[in-house]
Amino acid sequence: MSLRKRRVLIFDDDRNVLNLLKDFFSIRDYDVLTFDSPVTCTIYDKSLESCANAKPCADIVITDYQMPKMTGLELLLQQAQRGCKVDIRNKALMSGDLDEETQNKVKALGYAFFGKPFKFSEFVAWVEDREKHIDLSKPVGIVRK
Repeated sequence: MSLRKRRVLIFDDDRNVLNLLKDFFSIRDYDVLTFDSPVTCTIYDKSLESCANAKPCADIVITDYQMPKMTGLELLLQQAQRGCKVDIRNKALMSGDLDEETQNKVKALGYAFFGKPFKFSEFVAWVEDREKHIDLSKPVGIVRK
């Protein structure tokens, strides 16, 4: 059985950040899916009560806080409410101006938080730690065409 690539979903309406993270994960040989708004997640299908995927759609999910239509935190909370299969510890929220109370709430919920501009060494350390817990023998829920 061949092992698949790791997969990351990145949500950020800032093209520069999106491209930087896309390059970072591409160099690490990830299957990278980038989105400038969170509307691609199945939580946007109002007819669905829960995530339609039987398996996680990605290994890591990273979202900016200030997004069109909803905040990154709202996205993560709705994913949790609808049974998202991605390990909560493999999700991170980024923001350039999030008050300390909200940052603490994000961390208390189990998500990683990175203030922008973040120390890249801290981000890399988090990614490397999460990679130790990714099982590449298990398929992901969405197969790209």
